[in-house]
Amino acid sequence: MNRQALIVGINTYDTQHLKNLTSPTKDANAIAQLLIDRGNVEVRRIPAFNTPVDSTTPIRVTLTQLEAALVQLLLPEGNTIPDTVLLYFSGYGLCKNQDRQTSFLATSDINPNRGNWGLSLSWLRDLLQQSPVREQIIWLDCYCNDEGFDLTQADPGYRGQGYSRCFIATCQSQRDGERGKWGDKDNLQTRQLNPTESNHYSQLASILLLGLDSSKHPPGWVTNYTLVELINQLSPPLIFANAGNPILLIRTRETDPESLPALPPSAPERFCPYKGLAYFDYKNEDPQYFYGRETLTDKLLEHIRTNNFLAVIGTCGSGKSSLIRAGLLHQLQRGQRLSGTQEWLTLIFQPGEHPLQNLARSFINPHNPERDYQFAQTMKLIQMGAVGLGIVVRTRAEKQRLVLVVDQFEQVFTCCQDETERQQFFDCLLGGLERTDNQLCLVIGMRTDFLSHCATYPELIQKIQALMVTVTPMTREGLKTAIIKPAQQVGVEIESDLVTQLLLDVEDAASLPLLQFMLTQLWQRRPVDRLMVAEYYRWGKLQGTIEKHANRVYHSLSDNEKEIAKDIFGALIQLNENGQVTARQVDPSELILSFKVNSRNQFKSVETCHGTSHTMSGNTESGKLEEKVSAAGHSSVVNSKPSPRRSRRVNTQPSLRAGFVPRLLSIAKRKFLNPPLHNQNYALEDREGSILNNFSPTNAVNDFISDRHSTKAVTAVMQKLIDAGLIVTHSGKWNQTLVTIAHESLIQHWLKLQEWVEEKRHGMRLQRQIEAAAIEWQTQGKPHRFLSELTLTEAEYYRDHLHLSTLGQDLIQQNLQHKGTRRGLARGGLIFAIALLSLTSGMGMSRWYKTAQMAQREHLYKNAATVQNLLPVEPIKGLLLAIETTGQSYAKFQHVDQRIASSLWQAIEVARERDRLDHESAVNAVAFHPDNQILVSGTEDGLVHLWTRQDNLIRQSLPGHKDEVTGVAVSPQGQVIASSSQDGKIRLWTVPGQPLGQPFFGQDWITSIAWSPDGQFLVSGGKDGTVQVWNRQGNPIGQPFIGHQGVVFTVAFSPDGETIASGSGDGTIRVWNRQGQPLGQPFRGHEGVVFDLAFSPNGERIVSGGRDGTVRLWNRQGELIGEPWRGHQGVVFAVAFSPDGETIASGSGDGTIRLWNSQGQLRGQPLRGHQGAVRSLAFSPDGERLASGSQDKTVRLWDVRILPEPQDWQTGLRVACDRLENHPVFERPHPANTLSRDICQAKESRTHR
Repeated sequence: MNRQALIVGINTYDTQHLKNLTSPTKDANAIAQLLIDRGNVEVRRIPAFNTPVDSTTPIRVTLTQLEAALVQLLLPEGNTIPDTVLLYFSGYGLCKNQDRQTSFLATSDINPNRGNWGLSLSWLRDLLQQSPVREQIIWLDCYCNDEGFDLTQADPGYRGQGYSRCFIATCQSQRDGERGKWGDKDNLQTRQLNPTESNHYSQLASILLLGLDSSKHPPGWVTNYTLVELINQLSPPLIFANAGNPILLIRTRETDPESLPALPPSAPERFCPYKGLAYFDYKNEDPQYFYGRETLTDKLLEHIRTNNFLAVIGTCGSGKSSLIRAGLLHQLQRGQRLSGTQEWLTLIFQPGEHPLQNLARSFINPHNPERDYQFAQTMKLIQMGAVGLGIVVRTRAEKQRLVLVVDQFEQVFTCCQDETERQQFFDCLLGGLERTDNQLCLVIGMRTDFLSHCATYPELIQKIQALMVTVTPMTREGLKTAIIKPAQQVGVEIESDLVTQLLLDVEDAASLPLLQFMLTQLWQRRPVDRLMVAEYYRWGKLQGTIEKHANRVYHSLSDNEKEIAKDIFGALIQLNENGQVTARQVDPSELILSFKVNSRNQFKSVETCHGTSHTMSGNTESGKLEEKVSAAGHSSVVNSKPSPRRSRRVNTQPSLRAGFVPRLLSIAKRKFLNPPLHNQNYALEDREGSILNNFSPTNAVNDFISDRHSTKAVTAVMQKLIDAGLIVTHSGKWNQTLVTIAHESLIQHWLKLQEWVEEKRHGMRLQRQIEAAAIEWQTQGKPHRFLSELTLTEAEYYRDHLHLSTLGQDLIQQNLQHKGTRRGLARGGLIFAIALLSLTSGMGMSRWYKTAQMAQREHLYKNAATVQNLLPVEPIKGLLLAIETTGQSYAKFQHVDQRIASSLWQAIEVARERDRLDHESAVNAVAFHPDNQILVSGTEDGLVHLWTRQDNLIRQSLPGHKDEVTGVAVSPQGQVIASSSQDGKIRLWTVPGQPLGQPFFGQDWITSIAWSPDGQFLVSGGKDGTVQVWNRQGNPIGQPFIGHQGVVFTVAFSPDGETIASGSGDGTIRVWNRQGQPLGQPFRGHEGVVFDLAFSPNGERIVSGGRDGTVRLWNRQGELIGEPWRGHQGVVFAVAFSPDGETIASGSGDGTIRLWNSQGQLRGQPLRGHQGAVRSLAFSPDGERLASGSQDKTVRLWDVRILPEPQDWQTGLRVACDRLENHPVFERPHPANTLSRDICQAKESRTHR
């Protein structure tokens, strides 16, 4: 390994303001000698000494010398880049006080009066960030009396996957002497550091000399993480930050560096290291089996280090909760990545139905006997808003930093139905961040599809947009690690064929729960200590595994138990007003009681959406609920039996109305708390037995409630579902037991549950319809008005599941009583009301009308503002709302305000998606036919698809490949389509879609293909690192081109057909002539894989994109044109030139597409809409559209024309409607989108008239 170090110790200073030092040179020499002896490091010393160091020798180090040495170390010339670099500096630190304080490392020639302050820390940071060296160690040992001196200005921060850093720095006051004041320094002597040495070295040097002495460490090696373990034990006054993989600092010569352990100790052999559908937590052994998210964890830590807010956003099943818990919170508790985080206080909760209450509850120790009083006092403060939250934080955390995690943040929109409380919750959290001076750090985890809900809260959405980390799909290596490493830790083997097949079957981020579930099933059914591919095939592979398991469990139940299971799952899902579904947590006792109430045809549900707090664990009061319920409600229940006849109708007696059950539950919950569960098998067992022992109502209660769902039956089914892993238990408020669906992916992948969800969604629509009718019915004086026959019939059918208000219940009751009679009376009442309104006149009506108009305008203005907030997160929704707002404005006022018209034009500029083509698997490749009418796509399921749009969208799928399609290309003449695959074959097709000749092959795994301009030849790249040219008959032309040291991911013909370019996993681009001879030197610059490249239309330039997240533009000689183009937050998988060569498109793993001009400047906003990595791009021949293929199983078509300057609203409306004309949001509209479609259709009909 190439390991280099620069060791700097400056004693001598020219200025009279700084006296000379004696320790830095001595410290630097000791560190340098240790690195030379035991670190296998090439060391350069500044100042350089040819003889043993005499600290009194006045040797100067100038700024020019130090800068040159740093550039040489961090930006080496040539191709030899060190694997590891280390910088140690000892000397003065200075602070320049201007508009903002700037810190410097002092050199001998500093002269502040002449503007020379030394080496800028920000300059050093920029140099570190530019450096291609992947392992960087920075140790700064400074003396400074300036209070504003900030060593963190030199920290390069997290640089992404593949980069590791160790940053340790201290600033000791010169007033304390060169050895400093440190109460625990005597502890060094007890750790076998020579007392004489510890008295002669600085604080940091003393720690480094002890920590780097591998002879005092039994394994014989030292990494940056073992070094900070010593720092944490001694607690010296310094800061540190680690990121990435462990960096080997010191090892004995006998130690094999490959033996460096990266894993914690093995767990018990029979412990299952996979989590099924549950998340990885942070308070047990889970983190040691949590793999594949190291890079993303480092990214979260970097955000926490530099900010007090973090939004972790991801699709359902992407692993947000596991990442936050077993990744972020676990690393904070370990304290090895950032200094002092092990002392931070971490609290985590879910918002639930009452987010303010659950926020207050998260601060309370559930084991404190005075917890109820503390909760009441904390709640009073929380209700004060930001000021009160600040008081709570300072009281609870004292001087520590407090990390407050709000997991499943989407519950604020699904469970909490009170808009006022929701707004108070947001104001409290965001205002608290401003008032706690960085002491409070807020982390939220939320599903991507709820970003649009945040758009109506400007402060919240702005915060999220600025400080958001998207949970991207795991890399292939990450997935492989997550599959193999947990089993290895417990001594179980995984067959390599199983690993390969699993990697092929995992499609996207949302497949992670499927993967963990399958691995858990294979683990439980392994005949020996090996997970085998044969068993995997018997299970039917990854897709469908959850549904098969769930169906197997469901069909094992009796008919009555199936009904109970349906009701249980119905209670564990939550639908918001838009029909979006999320999981919810329910107290089992409430769940059982809710079934009892529903069985009596009560309309008011007692289900609640609980928030949970995981701040503490432990035992609470226990007892039998049957005694509590009996004692609390016996008299009321027994004395209020309804008659059999009344059980068929809505009961309107006050004592039996829906309000009674919540009162009963409230009494029961105040007197009884279920004990917590600590086991990991999801059983409802505790020390007293099953939950049945804790809930068994007396016969008196059973006289009141129907026996359709007996307590015993419900409990038995619940236990079966828990044993099967379909529902799980959690600890809720005050540690009572809550049940919930194991994971929301169960909703996505189990068709039976989806059917139940759709029933519930239909019932919700029916409920709204009835409630709206009830309000109208009340405004008319409650005439004998009937619901439609269909609505009334449905209401009777769904009555057990409708949560109607008293008014809605009364409406149905009266309609049931008068069904089939007195229709004319209700109609007459309505006519009378209309006539009465038509006769109303005078100033009162005029004032009312003006007030109503003002309210309508304010509503439209609010919608226009919401459009602005929606565009960065869900552009199509923003455009739909802009269309609606414009149409409503004209319909109500025959005028469109400039504010509304402006929001429409902004939406047109940002929301450029024209169409979406849905596939069954991820899309790897796209290409346009030269006639501009046909689009070709290739997908992971081995199919090639031809798409045309005439009156309707037509798709033709071409089977043939046995593995993923990796590339598609249409010949320049438009007669032949070529496709390549991981099956190692290239297939040709006629444009009608018929196979053309036999497939040809010669490479094991073909990654990409391209046609020559004359359509006579194809070029392909392979996994074997070769490039091959073929004729149309499938014969290879010459030998494969050999030169790359990694997989060839991309190939392209130049427009003149004489040159071929290829990009590889070795990070280089090579240019060849058609005979396979290299032209010039490889293009070097990308830090990692080059995934895609393209020639400009004139053939003079090449654009490339790679793993380092950059887009680079080159000339034909391999010289970089300008700086790399940065902006993407993930790997750049795809690049393309527009036909005129003026625009370059890039697609990334962050799900966005960026358009650039030839100077690397962004053209407009990033194109957003994909929910997964963008893998392929293609411009249409006319340059007006851009096609993108994505991991989210869609191809999207974008309008990339340069739009005219904003004009009148009529033109804007026409442009917007034309853009969405063929989009699924208009062709297959959601009910929420019908208004915008109707506005566009009305506009179209007016145009034709």
